[in-house]
Amino acid sequence: MRRYSKEWAGRRIHSAHTLSVLEPRGARQCLYYITEITTPLARDNILGTRNYTAPEYLKDGQGSNRSDIFSLGVICYEMLCGRLPYDRELSARNLARVRYRSAVDGNPNLPGWVDAALRKAVSIRPELRYSLLSEFIHDLSHPNANFNSTRQPPLTERNPVTVWRTLAIFFMLTTLAAWMLR
Repeated sequence: MRRYSKEWAGRRIHSAHTLSVLEPRGARQCLYYITEITTPLARDNILGTRNYTAPEYLKDGQGSNRSDIFSLGVICYEMLCGRLPYDRELSARNLARVRYRSAVDGNPNLPGWVDAALRKAVSIRPELRYSLLSEFIHDLSHPNANFNSTRQPPLTERNPVTVWRTLAIFFMLTTLAAWMLR
């Protein structure tokens, strides 16, 4: 078996490499390197791909099991939709500005409860994510009654251009009416 550095697992986690883990040889390699890493690696910089790294890790370098669930959620989202779940690259500076893109928009065949499970798994705020991996897996494979609401997101999220265009026309008309009444 070819030896890689101990950082191999951390740097290679993203959807392009995930399917190879499902092959027998890939699974053996992955397990070998994960068990080889027995102590945390001291690093000043972040290993891996930024968009698969949990936001709290980007901010202060501290991760938890919820950070791992975030990364797994991003991988699942990308495998189901062919894109990343956020509208821009994640960085410590722009975390307040990123917006979740519905998985249903990327793959209309997905049920709403799968989108809700993915949304929860990749939440920017760690306290809103799943605390256990088993909860995430269960919600991906079984419809969660809490996610079956038919409530649509607000119009500002569904179609922001229409909202701003309508507001601009409204204010233009009110300004024009006020000007004509003088």
